[in-house]
Amino acid sequence: MISAYVRDALSALGLSGCVERVEAGGTLDDAQCEALSAAPLSAVGALADAVRVRVRRDDVRLLADGAAAARQRPVVLTAAAETGPELMMSIALCRLSTASGSSVGVRADAGPSVVEAALSFGADAIVMSGAAKQPLQVIDEGASLAQQLEQVVRRCGRVATWERRPRPSVEQAS
Repeated sequence: MISAYVRDALSALGLSGCVERVEAGGTLDDAQCEALSAAPLSAVGALADAVRVRVRRDDVRLLADGAAAARQRPVVLTAAAETGPELMMSIALCRLSTASGSSVGVRADAGPSVVEAALSFGADAIVMSGAAKQPLQVIDEGASLAQQLEQVVRRCGRVATWERRPRPSVEQAS
C-alpha cells in the first residue's frame, strides 16, 4: 500500500508514472531511478518498502555464510564510500529496479543502525561476511552476532530466517 504522502510527493515532482509502474508490479528502469534519485529520500524509501512488503512480506533472510549468499544471490549493498542517506537511496533504488524474486541485502558488518535503516528502505536480507564474526558492540555486549542481528530484525517488526551452509555429503567429504 503506497501512502498518500508518497503519491503526493512524487506526483508533485512529475514522478507519478514511477508510482503507477510499481503499483502494477513492474520494476523501474535506469531513467526512472535517475529521476527518483532527486526525490525526497523518505518518499523513495517508503515506495521501496511498499515493494518489499509486497514481494517479501515481513521476512528477513539472514545469510550466515558465503555459500548461503551464493545460493540465494541477493543484491548486496555496502556502505563503502557512501554517506548514510546515499546508501539508503541506493538500497531503495535497487529494490525498485530489481525483479520481484530477487533479494536486496546489506552486510551485517555495516553496523546495527545501518542494517536497521536498510530494512526500512527495501532490504530483505542481511549477509554476514567472513570477517564479521564479532558481536556488534552497540546492541548487547554479551550476545552473539546472530542474536544481535535477530534483535535488530525484531526491532523492525520483522521475522528473521537463517540460511546456513548445507552440511557436506559423504561423497563431498572424502
